[in-house]
Amino acid sequence: MHIRESLLDTMFYTLADYIAEERVTDELGVGSLERRFSFPRAFFDCDDPHEWLEANRPKDDTSLLMFVYDNIPEMKQGRHRRIILYLINILHFGL
Repeated sequence: MHIRESLLDTMFYTLADYIAEERVTDELGVGSLERRFSFPRAFFDCDDPHEWLEANRPKDDTSLLMFVYDNIPEMKQGRHRRIILYLINILHFGL
């Protein structure tokens, strides 16, 4: 049981590190998945973007972490994506 919790913690920290690295390396300071998360179609279809942002701004990055997890195939290829896929396989197959 402790190993499973440790693997889930590792997955959480890997996703958080991916987001942090994307923020540092991207020229706009926001990675592509975070851009999709922060500015969905509803943002572009609204009348007042500032009002929409204030009404829909998350308090923390938890929902962003879940969005990145839900869109793993769209993560940039690299160590973070590879680690997440390894962890998923370990958890799924009980390796």
